[in-house]
Amino acid sequence: MSGPFAAGLEQGMVQSFTRVYADSPELVRKRARAFFFFCIAFGVLLIALLLAYGLLIRERFHVAGPPSGIGLVAIGVALLLLRAGRLDLATGFFNAALAVVLIGAQFAKLGDNLFTAYSSFVFLFSLPALTAGLFSPRNMIPILAAVMIVANVAFFILLSPKLSGPAEASARVGFISSLLFQALSGTLIFFTRQILEQVLSDLRLLNTSLNRFVPYEFLQRLGKHSVTELNLGDHRQTQMSVLFCDIRNFTTLTERIGGPATFDLLGSYFERMGPIIRKHNGYIDKYIGDAIMALFDAPGDAVASAQEMLAELRDLNQTSREPLNIGIGIGTGSIVLGAIGETKRIDNTVIGDSVNASARLESLTAKLDHSLIISESTYNGIENQKDFVRLGRTKVKGKSEPITLYVPREVQAPDRSS
Repeated sequence: MSGPFAAGLEQGMVQSFTRVYADSPELVRKRARAFFFFCIAFGVLLIALLLAYGLLIRERFHVAGPPSGIGLVAIGVALLLLRAGRLDLATGFFNAALAVVLIGAQFAKLGDNLFTAYSSFVFLFSLPALTAGLFSPRNMIPILAAVMIVANVAFFILLSPKLSGPAEASARVGFISSLLFQALSGTLIFFTRQILEQVLSDLRLLNTSLNRFVPYEFLQRLGKHSVTELNLGDHRQTQMSVLFCDIRNFTTLTERIGGPATFDLLGSYFERMGPIIRKHNGYIDKYIGDAIMALFDAPGDAVASAQEMLAELRDLNQTSREPLNIGIGIGTGSIVLGAIGETKRIDNTVIGDSVNASARLESLTAKLDHSLIISESTYNGIENQKDFVRLGRTKVKGKSEPITLYVPREVQAPDRSS
C-alpha cells in the first residue's frame, strides 16, 4: 500500500490518535507512551532479524512485491471506515471483502494468488482490524494464530524438497518472516487489546463521572454528544417547564442535627427524588444546597413529577427521624440554556422569566401554606386541569404584574386574590 492513498490513511490515523491522546487522562497517556515505545522496539527487532537472515542468503535475485492487492484495498477501506467511527459499516464491508478475497484467490486469471518472499507482510495491515475486534469471538484469535503457524510449518516442510536455489531461498524468507511475524504479532495483538480495553474502560468511567456533573439531557438539547464538545457560550432558546423544590426550615434543621447528619439526610432525600424526576422525562439541572432545580419538556410531566415527589416524601417521613416539609413551584415558558462562566471554569445553567417565576412560586408555598403551586402558563399546558383550582393573583418580587396561582384541588384554600 503506497502512494497518496497510503499517505492519506497514515495521516488520518495519526491525527485521530493524536486527538485521542490529547483528550486522555494522564494514566492513559503513560500507557500510550509505553505502547508506542514497545511498537518501536518491535519494529526495529523485526527489521534487524530479517536483515540478519537476509545476509546469510547466498543467492541474490529480484523478488516480486507482496500479492493480494484485493485484500490490501479491502482492509484499507475498512480502516477508513473505522477512522470515521463507522464500526458497523467497517465490519460488514470487511466481511464481504474477505469473502471476495477468499473466493477470488482461487481464480488464476485474477493474477492475485502468486507466492512471493513478502507474502506474509500482507497480514501487517490486518493487525488494526484484529485489534479493533472485527474478528469475533475474541478468544478465537490465539487459536487462529496457532493454526496459521502450524500451517506455515507444514507448508514449508512439504514444499522444501521441491525447491532449490533461488526458489528455496525465497521460500525460506517467506516462511521465516511469516513465522516470526505471526509469533510476535500474537503478543502485540494481546498487548494492544489490553491497552484498548483499559482505555475504553477509563473513558466509560470518565463519561459516567462527567454525566453526574453535566446532564446528558442538557448536552442533547445543545446538539452535543459529549461534554468535550461543549464550549463556553454554547446556548439554545427553548420552551420548558422549570420545577423548583426546597426543604422548609432547612437552616434550623442543620443547626439542630449538625452538618454530617444533614448530609446523610439530604443524601437519602435526593436518592428518593431523583428517580421520580427522571421517570417523568425530566432531568435535574442542579442542586442548590437543599433545593432541586429540574427541567421538563412538558408541563404535565413536571406536575406529575411534583405530585409523586410529595407522595414519596410522605412515605420517607414515616421512617425518618427528621420529617421534612418541602415546597414546589413550577413555571413554564421560554428559557435559554447553555454553558456560562469563563475560560477556566464553565457551568451549565438556564436563564429566563419562567426560571425566576418558578423560584418565586416555590417561596410562596410556605407563606400560603401549600406544598405545590403552579403558574398559569403551566396550568394551561396540562390535561388534568380539573384537578387544580385557581388560588388567586399575587405580586411577586421582580414582576411588575400580579401572577395567577393554581394549586391541587384536594388542598384548596380560600381565594387570596389581590
